[in-house]
Amino acid sequence: MVAASSSPPPPPRSESWARVRKFLAGYCSGMCLVLAGHPFDTIKVRMQSEGTKGRFTGVTDCIRQTLRHEGVRGLYKGMATPLLMTGLINSVLFGTQYNLVAEIVRRREGPGAHLSSEDLHRSATISETCLAAVFSGAFISILVAPMEGIKARLQVQYSAAAPQLGAVRIGYLGPWDCARRVYGTLGLRRGLYRGWVPVCLCRMSNYAYFGSYAYISAMLAEWVHGEDFKG
Repeated sequence: MVAASSSPPPPPRSESWARVRKFLAGYCSGMCLVLAGHPFDTIKVRMQSEGTKGRFTGVTDCIRQTLRHEGVRGLYKGMATPLLMTGLINSVLFGTQYNLVAEIVRRREGPGAHLSSEDLHRSATISETCLAAVFSGAFISILVAPMEGIKARLQVQYSAAAPQLGAVRIGYLGPWDCARRVYGTLGLRRGLYRGWVPVCLCRMSNYAYFGSYAYISAMLAEWVHGEDFKG
């Protein structure tokens, strides 16, 4: 008689599809977020770099000057990089978070607990969700830091075309040209990954996002299925 294997069975097809859905949902939500919010982000970056004592007197003046000198396209400067990358970053974030939470709970339950990922998520505590968010946030900062740097450089390029100094072009033609020139001039650490530490710390604070979501979801579920809902 062949001894039964102690290894857990492979995940069913429905569970694999659930993981794929997490990545696809994250990618689409990231693209929608950029399309809706990039103009506001452009104004924010310009105000942060110029302040109210520089090129602009305030938010309204920043919007007005941007539209006058650069048109509506000026509000969407630097959008190509986050449009492509934010979807990827969100899909990696949500997929990593989903798998990390499942792995943390699986380790807590022990090797004998053959639970699906959905069951593992349902039994996850708030602290386990927050712990996973700290690690997933630190991981995606590797993708976020260069994207944010390229985006910000393009957003503060205050002309419709790449500016020139005589016959020398000093501006950027687009995100790929920006990335190439920043890397060629400054390298990785001082160029594309400049400011990585604050970006990493910022993304690690995703514990507040995922933790509060898990807590509020649990409270609402308890309220809906509790005594207050009956009758």
